[in-house]
Amino acid sequence: MISFLREHFWQLVRFGIAGATAATIGTGALYLLAAVAHMWYLAASTISFACAGVVAFLLQKYWTFREPTKHRIPAQSAQSAALATFNLFFNGGLMYLLVDIAHVHYIVSQLLVYALIGAMDFLLYKLVIFKPNLGPSKGSLN
Repeated sequence: MISFLREHFWQLVRFGIAGATAATIGTGALYLLAAVAHMWYLAASTISFACAGVVAFLLQKYWTFREPTKHRIPAQSAQSAALATFNLFFNGGLMYLLVDIAHVHYIVSQLLVYALIGAMDFLLYKLVIFKPNLGPSKGSLN
């Protein structure tokens, strides 16, 4: 575990910065749409969530994981959207378990869930979604 953290430290830092940037842009979009444009808060939240998701995807792809291919964008964006959808329901389920069943304070619960989802997402982005495409290896039938 220590060697993994040491080897991927800067990638983890970029992952956190990219996530914080996306969250900031999403929150700013929410404010502009709801408070300035007077859009219904749920519609504004949906649009701002999508904006944050696009920003996060692009930052994770090109900056955090430095995966430059363009032809893989459709598959990667679909995987990223599926992961975000899973995270939405996983977050709600864990929050319910921690707050209503285990009686952990809701702020502490959310921080714990964010940490778990962040760790899972880093690994899934790194090992699955933005896994380097090394092409056919020597001796491969491809």
